[in-house]
Amino acid sequence: MLLSSNPFDDMIRAIEAFPTPVIAMLNGFAFGGGLEMAVACDIRIASDQAVFGMTPARLGIIYRPAGLMRFVNTIGLPATKELFYTARKVSARRALDLKLVGRVCPPEELRQVVLEMARRSPGTPPLDPRHEADPRPVHAVPRPPPRGGFGGGGADPRLHEQPRPLEGKQAFLEKRKPKFQGR
Repeated sequence: MLLSSNPFDDMIRAIEAFPTPVIAMLNGFAFGGGLEMAVACDIRIASDQAVFGMTPARLGIIYRPAGLMRFVNTIGLPATKELFYTARKVSARRALDLKLVGRVCPPEELRQVVLEMARRSPGTPPLDPRHEADPRPVHAVPRPPPRGGFGGGGADPRLHEQPRPLEGKQAFLEKRKPKFQGR
C-alpha cells in the first residue's frame, strides 16, 4: 500500500522506519535519488572506488525540499551546499570527509566489512526488532531546523515546470548536455 502519490518518498520512508538499523553498501555510482536512498540509511560503508554526486543544478532542476532536508540533517548545511551547488562527482575519500559515508575500504573487503558491521558486536545485544527497547534510539533525538538555506514551506511546485528544469529533464532523457536559454 502506498503512503503517498510518490513511490520514491514511500521507499525512503520505509528505509527510515525500518525497525533495525539499515546499512548501505556502496560500490560504484550513487547519484541523485540513489544517493538520497543511501543517505536515508543509518550506516553507509563504501568501497574506495565508489563515486557520489547530486547533479540537479547541472540539469537546472530544483531538488525536492524533503530530500534537501534529509541531506542537511545527515551531513550538515555546508556539505549539502557543496554537493548541490557544484554538482561535481565526489570520490569515496571526499565522501568520507563530507560525512556522506562513515567508512571506506577496498572493494574486495567491502562485503566482509559490511557483514561484520551487521553482526552482533562483542558486549552489545543483537539488533533484533523483537526487543522491547527501540533498537534505533537515535531517531528519537529531535533535529533542529537548519539555519538559513532550505526554508520551511518548500519550493513552489510551479518552479519544476519552468523552462530550465524542463530542458534539464529533457537533456537527461536524451543523454545530452542541456542547452539553457536566457539568464
